[in-house]
Amino acid sequence: MKRHRSAIVSLAVLVVLALAAPSLPRAEAANAEFVLTTLETLQENYVDPVSAVTMLNAALVSLKQRTGVGPFDGPIPKGVSEARAAVLFTQRFDEVFSVVRARYSATDLAYAASAGMLESLHDSHTGFIPPEAYQEEKRKENGQAAFTAPWRACSRWTASWRSMAGPPPDSRPTRSAERSGVRRERRSSSRWTGPTR
Repeated sequence: MKRHRSAIVSLAVLVVLALAAPSLPRAEAANAEFVLTTLETLQENYVDPVSAVTMLNAALVSLKQRTGVGPFDGPIPKGVSEARAAVLFTQRFDEVFSVVRARYSATDLAYAASAGMLESLHDSHTGFIPPEAYQEEKRKENGQAAFTAPWRACSRWTASWRSMAGPPPDSRPTRSAERSGVRRERRSSSRWTGPTR
């Protein structure tokens, strides 16, 4: 029961994070504030309480792993208030960015820090989805072309190969696929089903 509830809350965190992302005026607007907003959303919606200092230190570790540069003053000390931790994180984030600005944008760092912070939870149901990827997923759900279709890389349809997007509307299963049971559903001309055994 608790695991199920945890999964639902974790999924809600992802949705809230993704919904908060479109409110950014531009993609380059992500910075330390973006990471702090991610933390705030996590604290409000995660099933278990999370420590701001622990999460922000995990974000700093992920920045160091990504860039090879750590903050000059090290991790945020345990025992500081959340408000002080936010100030210290912003300072440390800006320090790292000042060193690597030629190689990474502030957005790259903010996304890496947010992802690392959420990965530190070791919860398979919680993770970071960059706003662009979230928007692409929403376009896919709405049936809009937003990517190169995965079926273009596959020369033949087989019963074992499946795609969430399904086959292109103008394709037909090969004879071997027909023999293995792949057939077009009668209710929808764009859906395919697996073996009929």
